[in-house]
Amino acid sequence: MSKSGKWPVLAAVAIVLSGLFLRAESNYHTRRIALTESALRDKVIDFIRAKYAIPETASITIGALGSSQDPAYYECMVTVVGPAKTTSRPISVSKNGRYLGLTPMYYLGSNPSQDIVDDARTLYRLPSGSSLSLGPFQGSVVPGFLQTNVTFENSGTKQGGIFYVTADKRYAVLGPVYILRSSGEVERIINTHDQPCSGPHDAPVTIVEYADLECPTCARLQPFLEQQVLPKYGDKVRIIYKDFPLPMHPWSRKAAIASQCAYQIDPSAVAAYRTSIFAHQDQINFANVRDQLLGLGEQAGINRLKLAACLDSEASLPRVEADLQEGNRLQVDSTPTCFINGQIFVGLEPAEYYKAIDTALKDAR
Repeated sequence: MSKSGKWPVLAAVAIVLSGLFLRAESNYHTRRIALTESALRDKVIDFIRAKYAIPETASITIGALGSSQDPAYYECMVTVVGPAKTTSRPISVSKNGRYLGLTPMYYLGSNPSQDIVDDARTLYRLPSGSSLSLGPFQGSVVPGFLQTNVTFENSGTKQGGIFYVTADKRYAVLGPVYILRSSGEVERIINTHDQPCSGPHDAPVTIVEYADLECPTCARLQPFLEQQVLPKYGDKVRIIYKDFPLPMHPWSRKAAIASQCAYQIDPSAVAAYRTSIFAHQDQINFANVRDQLLGLGEQAGINRLKLAACLDSEASLPRVEADLQEGNRLQVDSTPTCFINGQIFVGLEPAEYYKAIDTALKDAR
């Protein structure tokens, strides 16, 4: 699975800690009606399981909802019990069930940046001799929050992440803050018009996939969708392909441009072209990517001269950028991330996929 961070904040540190952490908010958010504690727990559990691809064989529990530094939030313990190990971590969630953060809320004093650094060192048990630096506070996709880019450096190795700060700079989340959207809200954000797709436009279930063409897990998902899901469900499922190239992959951006070029030249060939790119990942590198993309396109039946002209001029780049902006708005931070009738689904687990599609079909009826 490719990510801009698995538990997206300071992934290397989080992996060391084997963490599971969440949280959210600001007084800005108190205008929404608070949920019952039971409904709030269910909502958080459903999101965690889907966002982090936690299988049904693992149980997730949310402990007592206690007081947070920010009165608009609860602080509680989330525990995941799996076959091999149990992990627990304190999280924060807004009382209205709208925002979830991956750490408790931290109160900030007169020097917010220094307070954040000090709190992060304590929370993540950063080793002495390591450094943690913050970028400027800037706007974020989460209403009521600013964000700051964080760089952790230790022994010459750097790791980046994002922390969130309430707009009044009174509280900080030392990790991601997620918006817990309804499926209908997600569907209103996603553009399904004039998009590369497989399956009929009137299918009752729509799977929107945000993928990186250099992502190994995406390469395993593509044939599963095309060769198993579509044949199994026939005209009941449509798959829409969104390009979400991640910055750590050197040739994924050019491949995304080529994929969108292929759609503009011959929409019927896009699925086969993407499948071919995924299948030849190990033969593509930054030096040969252009020749590989043109050759694979020609094999998929796409006019080579048209594909070369489009690729070299980057004529389809605005389509790629639109997919990226849309994915960022939905807080996609790993690939593949799918939305099945607006419900988030991350990773590749066939049994879980079928269950999610069957549930969406049932709900559609």
